[in-house]
Amino acid sequence: STFELLRLRRHLERSSVAVGQPVALQEALARLLGGLCLVSGVGVSPGSLASVLRTATDLLQDSGSFVAGLCNAPPLSCKDAACLAPYLVSTTGYQETDEPEVDRCFEILREWLLAYYFVSIAAGDARRIGEELA
Repeated sequence: STFELLRLRRHLERSSVAVGQPVALQEALARLLGGLCLVSGVGVSPGSLASVLRTATDLLQDSGSFVAGLCNAPPLSCKDAACLAPYLVSTTGYQETDEPEVDRCFEILREWLLAYYFVSIAAGDARRIGEELA
């Protein structure tokens, strides 16, 4: 829901407020956000937690546009979809926070990213098999 996305955005903002201090954000959440940035076509510096936080916070600025962008995202090529696999694998160690809305949002976005990955792989396989049949 929009409320859960707003809570997630607030959580991200709180995680990055201390300038000069290490960013306090779970790796599983950071990796999920990195995968969503990839799908959204927004580049982030590899391995830069601060870059992921900044970019994800910007993406969540307008939750309606963010959700619409995810819903309208065309399937990736099999090669590009394979780039999502490391993001998905590293989201399994998520620890619940003291904010149930953030936890719910994480689960929903993780499920969406996993489904999008499988749809992209299936679409690529269908194209390849169609070409082989032609």
